[in-house]
Amino acid sequence: MIEPTKLFNKNFFLLWQGQLVSMLGSSIFMFTLIFTVKKGTQSAPLIGILMMTHAIATIVVMPIAGTVADRYSRKWILIICDFISFIGVLSLALLMFALPDKVETWSDINLIFGISAETVFITHLFIISISLGAVGGFFRPAIAAAIPDLVPKDKLETANSLNLGTMQITSMIGNFAAGTLFVLVSAPIIFLVDALTYLFSAISELFIDIPQPKAKEHAAGKSGWQKLVDDTKDGLRYVGEKSGMREFVFMASLINFFSAPLMMLLPFYVQDHLKQTEAWYGYMFVIAGAGALIGFVVAGVFKPKGHKRIASMTFAFIFMAICIILSGQTQNLIVACIGMFLIGACVAYFNVLTMTVIQKQTTSEMRGRVVGLLTTLVSVVAPLGMGVSGFVFEWLDKSIPIVYTSTGVIFLLLSSYIFISSSYRNFFVSDEIAETQKEEEEEKPL
Repeated sequence: MIEPTKLFNKNFFLLWQGQLVSMLGSSIFMFTLIFTVKKGTQSAPLIGILMMTHAIATIVVMPIAGTVADRYSRKWILIICDFISFIGVLSLALLMFALPDKVETWSDINLIFGISAETVFITHLFIISISLGAVGGFFRPAIAAAIPDLVPKDKLETANSLNLGTMQITSMIGNFAAGTLFVLVSAPIIFLVDALTYLFSAISELFIDIPQPKAKEHAAGKSGWQKLVDDTKDGLRYVGEKSGMREFVFMASLINFFSAPLMMLLPFYVQDHLKQTEAWYGYMFVIAGAGALIGFVVAGVFKPKGHKRIASMTFAFIFMAICIILSGQTQNLIVACIGMFLIGACVAYFNVLTMTVIQKQTTSEMRGRVVGLLTTLVSVVAPLGMGVSGFVFEWLDKSIPIVYTSTGVIFLLLSSYIFISSSYRNFFVSDEIAETQKEEEEEKPL
């Protein structure tokens, strides 16, 4: 396999620009979907259930999806996922065109066999929500596994920063533009345009060459499903045998669990603690997104190596914890905005360096399942954290200062663990040590 010599080679550029278009469409799509459901049903629980089923579908398929990304063509996984998304969103657009413009009358309109338009629409929404969630579960491990083989090794941090930063930018632009588009353009047209963005991405991916390692050979007589299960078990063993990776799963799970109150309680933080209007809930997301964008850029430009990497990650984590504590203690809007910006930057910086190390530390033939398994194990605890934090918040008399300060203190303790854990530190520097030793060996005279 010939290693690429520049970041924006043909393969990575086609992948990146296809994702740029489809992610912009997706962010507009989600906003439009939520407000379409609200307008047509006025049901907040329905919106929550739709989002929940979407997330559950992603989590359920991701362990086996990572194995699929290692056993089968990553290029065709991406193409098929985007094409399925195209068909799904296109079907939603066509259904919307078939329904009356006055969505508030859906429940009074019978389409066929006495079934109301509202029932047909909601049923279709659940099918699309679950399908897109499952497709996303297959898509993400394939992308994460493919990127390291499409760019030079010394440009991997930049590639990850660019990929994650693009997601952040398109999300911000999409959410900003969606409100205006929802007023100016009908929902079916928005869904139709989003469907076309998936088709554009799929066509772009047709021209990408993604190196694919040879899949592991299995004993004769095993079914395709048995092979996938065996490969998934291999991924679990691979993660379990690497002490540093085990430490990472443990730490990332704790971080996700204790981060849950920050986002879930943000409406209470904005309205009850800062005494601001509901609009500031959206503004806070934009501010945190802008901070994340800066974090992505910093991680991609400076790219700390070896022990400097673990030191900078620890510093970012400590700084984030301090910002959380200060955000919980202040009621000054400007200070709160600065805190949200810095928290977003620290999280993004930490995530880029973490993803880069995992990609470097994992062989290409194992990368898909490792990313899928790690993402699943870490993601599962987030809903649990949200559920627990709601009860804790009530128990503490809805005190934002206590919850945010406690979360910050816990993060300070976790940062101390990162710093003193030898296996964790070795995991995040060993790839650089190995590369340095290899370079020294190559430089020795024969």
